[in-house]
Amino acid sequence: MNKIELSFRDDQSHFRPGEHVEFTVSWQLDEIPERIELRVLWNTQGKGDTDLEEVDRMTLNNPPLQETRQIAYRLPRSPHSFSGKLISLVWAIEAIAFPMEESCRLEIVIAPDAQEIQL
Repeated sequence: MNKIELSFRDDQSHFRPGEHVEFTVSWQLDEIPERIELRVLWNTQGKGDTDLEEVDRMTLNNPPLQETRQIAYRLPRSPHSFSGKLISLVWAIEAIAFPMEESCRLEIVIAPDAQEIQL
């Protein structure tokens, strides 16, 4: 059974811009992956077209069938997470194992005072 997971200490999901964070990526796969990609991105949700921007990508080459790794990362400073009547901006960290494309997505908030901006 293929399984990949992301987590922050104490299930924290709200952060300040530029904050230094540590998260855990763990996987248990049926076949040895070529690589595991960790992506930091934001996307819009709501009315109209969806915008998506990948801000950073880390590649773990030749990983074993199963492992747990701690990753240290400095979060981007902008744009800030917000939620409005028509559109929201949502940050996420994704882990994807290739070539099987097993994946996991963990949504987070990046905003002043670690609170999503309400419009």
